[in-house]
Amino acid sequence: MVNPRDRSPQFMRRVRNRPALRRRSNLAVFMQLSLVSLGIALGGAIGWLGSEYVSRNQTFRLAEFQLDEVPAELQPAVESVLSPAYGANLLTFDLSWMQRQVGRIPAVKSATVRRVLPDKVSVSVVPRTPFARLDAMGWSRAISRDGVILSSAQPAGDLPVIRSALPFDVGEDRQLPGSITAEFESAATLLEWLPEADRDLYANVDHIRIEVRGVVVVLEQPQWEIVFGDSAQLDARLRGMVDVVQAEHPGPTASIDLRYAGQVVINAPPDQQEY
Repeated sequence: MVNPRDRSPQFMRRVRNRPALRRRSNLAVFMQLSLVSLGIALGGAIGWLGSEYVSRNQTFRLAEFQLDEVPAELQPAVESVLSPAYGANLLTFDLSWMQRQVGRIPAVKSATVRRVLPDKVSVSVVPRTPFARLDAMGWSRAISRDGVILSSAQPAGDLPVIRSALPFDVGEDRQLPGSITAEFESAATLLEWLPEADRDLYANVDHIRIEVRGVVVVLEQPQWEIVFGDSAQLDARLRGMVDVVQAEHPGPTASIDLRYAGQVVINAPPDQQEY
């Protein structure tokens, strides 16, 4: 056992000064915490000042839309839907809002929006293209492959014609409603398939009609109506029709019904309203 008298003077001084050491340690901790708090406060103040500067600085106010990658016929519509953003702070403005606004234009398939500092926004779009002409309820419009009515005027160009005898309403998005979507999809599939399947037959198509029987291909010469109904098993149905037509030689105004599996029905044309 160590004799207390054998302890060194340095050890005894350290023991006697232990309260002072504790006070110094506490002071060091306090200083460190104060410095950390001061740093946080300064960081917050600098961040607030930076935010205020960005929000009030006129340098980054939106002043111009660059529409170089927007077709000329769509530029007025794009500028119209984006006009509320003029003067907004370009650094803080939500570009996804602009993209959604442009994407709501019926003729726009997709849109991309990006900042061009200090005060411009660049807009590029992929437009929908006319696929056919849709005649319905006394009006005629161009329509895209995905069933969006594109124009409010008589469409120009040599487009294949789809006529609808079924009534329907079109909303602000100009998308065909569900009541006619399946019939339009079948008609569009026929238009894409027929040129490859039988080019001569396609050359004689006057229009495709959508009605209660489904999809009907109306020929100019001979004046046949070919009732497909839908777009299922088109190749097999066409082969069956060709075999029957070659054997029976139907008259110039015959109606050829292909809606029944493995069966071709040839009738006199029904007495129906001209569409």
